[in-house]
Amino acid sequence: MTDAEFTSNLPQPKGLAGALLPVAGFGVTLRNFFRPTVTEQYPKVKVPTMPRYHGRHQLNRYPDGLEKCIGC
Repeated sequence: MTDAEFTSNLPQPKGLAGALLPVAGFGVTLRNFFRPTVTEQYPKVKVPTMPRYHGRHQLNRYPDGLEKCIGC
């Protein structure tokens, strides 16, 4: 590794704007901190599936072992 310092070419905000940037980040954290928690009771209460849902895809085969893939 080199001992060169990292310098940014982006202008850094100064004064009050520079001081308020961390406060804006903490605002996002605090907003999510006080949001109500949603707990899912998964094994007992399941989410209803959509009517068109047909399950997971699987590759079917003919009785002789040949794949029934017609996707391409």
